[in-house]
Amino acid sequence: MTAFGTMKVFGAYLILLGVVGMLVPNLLTNVIGMPESRDVWGRVTGMLVFNLGILYGWIIWTRSTAMIRFTVVTRLFVLVCLSAFALAGLAHANIIGFGIVDALGALWTESALRREARLN
Repeated sequence: MTAFGTMKVFGAYLILLGVVGMLVPNLLTNVIGMPESRDVWGRVTGMLVFNLGILYGWIIWTRSTAMIRFTVVTRLFVLVCLSAFALAGLAHANIIGFGIVDALGALWTESALRREARLN
């Protein structure tokens, strides 16, 4: 799969995750072992994740390879941050799962970028 293809898959994942976060945020908090919340911040987070998914769509549409490369770094950073939150006792360790998904997606995209560079 091309780097743009990996971004399509990851962008769709973010859009889906964002919609779930906006509509039923406690579904996600239950998955990561956090207590249910009645405030708006879970929905706000869902909106931000949704917007990232839309941004990934824009990156694909504009064919911005530089932005694709930058997302590899930011997606790896998600794993670092979520792991730190869990280690600091700020979140249940289950939250690291979302970071692992981001990191695996980042490595998949990086692999596709390298493969495309070798072919060109």
